[in-house]
Amino acid sequence: MDWFSWLSKTDLEPSLVTHYALTFVRNELQQDDIAYFSHDLLQSMGISVAKHRLEILKLAMKEKGRGIHPMLWFIFAIKHTKTFLAKHIEGLVHHENSALVPKRNYSWKWKVAMLQRNKKLRATMPQRQMMLTYGDSVAPSGQKMLMLTNGSPTVDFQSSCSDQKSKH
Repeated sequence: MDWFSWLSKTDLEPSLVTHYALTFVRNELQQDDIAYFSHDLLQSMGISVAKHRLEILKLAMKEKGRGIHPMLWFIFAIKHTKTFLAKHIEGLVHHENSALVPKRNYSWKWKVAMLQRNKKLRATMPQRQMMLTYGDSVAPSGQKMLMLTNGSPTVDFQSSCSDQKSKH
């Protein structure tokens, strides 16, 4: 497509027409792509001035009106509606006071996942038993120390307590 002659139909200066025509060629745009022109697309290609984008979009709207297959209009309408709704729904989601679409709180999912993970870890780890005894160690104050040992043979807690009480 001859983008220079097409863009010459706008009120843009000839130097801008040349620059934007080269931009369209570099981006490999075809005449069928005119139906999908939008502010976002033009801006992503480097057309930063809003008035210039408006001029191009006005021309594109005139072009859309003639010679475009009705199915392309339908596709364009669907894509435009999708983009419009996505932007506005995203705006609702990010407002804290929105009653329509509340933000999701994923913290409960994280807690459930961690609990399930811990259960699995406990099920796979060998059970260690601890033994609570009065040791022979004496604290600096002269009292016997209570010792918690790991890896010792298991002892019936009640019998060890009764043994300890009988010693005192």
